[in-house]
This record gives sequence, C-alpha cells and structure tokens, in this order.
Amino acid sequence: MGVEHNFMALELSSILLKQLRMGQAGGWATNRLSAKSTLWQGVADWPRPDVAFEDKSNKASLAIEEFKPPNQTKREYVTGLGQTITYLADFEFAGLVVPEKSEDGFGIAKYIHAAVERDLNHLPVALFSYDKSVADLTVLRGLKPRIVPLTGAPAGTRPRTFWAYWRDLSNFDLFEILRIIDLGGAPSFDAHFDQFWKEFAEKGKARTWEGAARKKKKMNSPSQGAERLNVFLAMRHAGLIGPDGSLTSAGLELLRVGKVYGPVSAESAQVVS
Repeated sequence: MGVEHNFMALELSSILLKQLRMGQAGGWATNRLSAKSTLWQGVADWPRPDVAFEDKSNKASLAIEEFKPPNQTKREYVTGLGQTITYLADFEFAGLVVPEKSEDGFGIAKYIHAAVERDLNHLPVALFSYDKSVADLTVLRGLKPRIVPLTGAPAGTRPRTFWAYWRDLSNFDLFEILRIIDLGGAPSFDAHFDQFWKEFAEKGKARTWEGAARKKKKMNSPSQGAERLNVFLAMRHAGLIGPDGSLTSAGLELLRVGKVYGPVSAESAQVVS
C-alpha cells in the first residue's frame, strides 16, 4: 500500500493545511493552530507521522499519525488508533484518518469514533473519515484542549541542527534520482543511486546546476561511494526520503512539480524551501 498511501497522505496534508491557513478548520482545529501553521519540517526517524503541522507562533504541533488507505482489515485501522495516541508524547495534538468502511464492509470509522468518545474522550485527538477519496473528508471528532502538558519541547518546535549539504547534486540530477526511486524495482537507496550513476553519471548525462553535461568515473569508484552517502544525507535532511530511502510526501510532491514544471522552476524551489 506504499504508493497509494503516500499520494493520499500528500493530498490529505494539502487539504488540511489549506483549511488551517485560510481559517476554515474550525470544525476540527483549535485556536492553538492558527493561520500561521505550516508543515512540520522535522527530520527525526522517530516519531515520524504521516502528516504533521506546527504553529511556531503558538509553539503548537499536530501529528496526523497513520493515515490509513482503503481496503485494509479492521485490525489495521484499530492499530492506527493506538499509534495515534502514542504521538501525544511528542506532539500537542494528534489525529487519525480512516475510511468509512474496512475491506469487509464493516463501519470501522463509526466503531473507532464510538470507542474514543466512550473511553478516550479526554484526549486531544481528532478523527476523520472518508469514503472513496480524502477530498470527501468528514470530521467525526475535533481536537480538544490538552489536559496533560508535554514534559519536553514539542516535536514540532525542537531546535534543528541538521543541514542539507548538497555538494555536487544539481536540481537536474535530483529529479532523475527521485524519478528512479519512484519507479521502484531496486531494493534500497544504494541500488537506486547506483542505477542513476550507471545510466547518467557514467554516460555523461549528469548535469551541473547550470545544465551543462558532466561525466563521472566508472562504477565502484571511491567518488561514487562518497557521493552516494552525501546525496542520501542531503535528501534525508531535506525530508525528501525516509530512513529506508523511500519517497516521503515532500519527495513525491517535488517529483510531481518537476514533472509538471521541469527541474528548473520557482515551483520546484518552493517545495524544499
């Protein structure tokens, strides 16, 4: 469910963030998440919610953990509720998004909603459901003020000391690497990067920031290993790939923008700014 999950989570983040930024999230948000809310840009391996927002003006944060795609088992969706609750250790608020029905036609959204209202009514957890598309999102339960304060700094407001060191990676080469990862077929980021090296770098198809062609050394050279590690860290720190090398929602969005507008565009720059 990886590709479907990522694209639907990306669409969900756009919908909810737009509501926050336009002041139209009154049905589920609190005044702790204002029109100044932005996507959470944390790079921690854990916690790593599917979608997260932060409001630096209020030092508030919301984790939409475990966005659940359709056609899964009842157990999968109930497990998502438990995962959502654990995120309250690092975020001020949390939320869960599930389809109206599980794969066997059971009304799982209503079931989870009833369980939360009955036994977990005090928790600052929002619950959303959808039918066939997240564009038809329904708010089942809005956020409530948090009763138990966070013991440490919220995940969305922690100081960040990670820097993306791009070195020789141009916007053109980045687009090709994103495209190769999206096509899949290789078991790891190393394999994806090596494919890029063989098909582009070795053949003089790699490009500089100015668009000029450049040719790299043969496979298995020391420079290849050094660049592979540097590119992995840069893409991780920019939030484009996860710890396993798969594309994040930001990585998918940048790839989409690159396909529509090309690697050289103001729109592409905005995704990673």
